[in-house]
Amino acid sequence: MATLLHNITTISTKEILAAGDKTGSASQISICNVDASNDAFVDIFQYDKANNKSYYIIKKALVPLGETLVLERDDVFFDNVKNSLRIQVDNGSTTAVAVDVIIKTDRKWLANT
Repeated sequence: MATLLHNITTISTKEILAAGDKTGSASQISICNVDASNDAFVDIFQYDKANNKSYYIIKKALVPLGETLVLERDDVFFDNVKNSLRIQVDNGSTTAVAVDVIIKTDRKWLANT
């Protein structure tokens, strides 16, 4: 089962939806900057393992300290059967920034799988 709540605290790329998680596409992704002192720069991208390619949804999107970025269905639609969804967050350089990520999915799709 897919994990839809994430606390990101490292600069390492993290998979937030694995290919084949059967979530359908995300209907909304919320990224909240919960860091104590840094603005966050966020990359979210699809990863196609079969072709070893990344396709960016957002790249270096600024989420100021204490703010939340919300991506809606049209922003994040992708094929979750074939591709995973990944995130990387930093301060614009090499320092990790803490963010909370909440993924909402289309419950109707889940009921029909």
